[in-house]
Amino acid sequence: MKRLIVMAMMMLPLVAMANAADDERIIAPAKLPAKVTDYINTHFPSCSIVQATKELELSGTEYKVWLSEGYKLEFKGNRVKDIEGNTKLPDTVIPAKILQHVTSNYANLYIVEWQLEDDGGIRQEVKLNNGLELVYSAAGDFLRIDN
Repeated sequence: MKRLIVMAMMMLPLVAMANAADDERIIAPAKLPAKVTDYINTHFPSCSIVQATKELELSGTEYKVWLSEGYKLEFKGNRVKDIEGNTKLPDTVIPAKILQHVTSNYANLYIVEWQLEDDGGIRQEVKLNNGLELVYSAAGDFLRIDN
């Protein structure tokens, strides 16, 4: 019985951490980190923040921000990791090498989503307005078309 109580006491902090890890809350835009608001003001100057959330993960804090013109941005700490839009993303949010590749090879299309993926190897992905998904290395070198 004593052993069972000790094991239960040891598990309690792990359960508490797991619950805290999935705690997403709406926050006031003023509570966003300065680097996040600076990024938004630089790249989306005509947009206002409609809603912002903060989620505490075991790997760090994540922020999601919805903007007035239909954009959704996700940040891991102060670093942008995902940008989605209903329309063309601003050229300034797309790494230059990727933007050059898309404009050269898909002249009649535009980027509606950009992601920074880190699943054991960092890569970037973009989605074009026709649904085509392109995968790039961390350095912006084209790797493949992904469907």
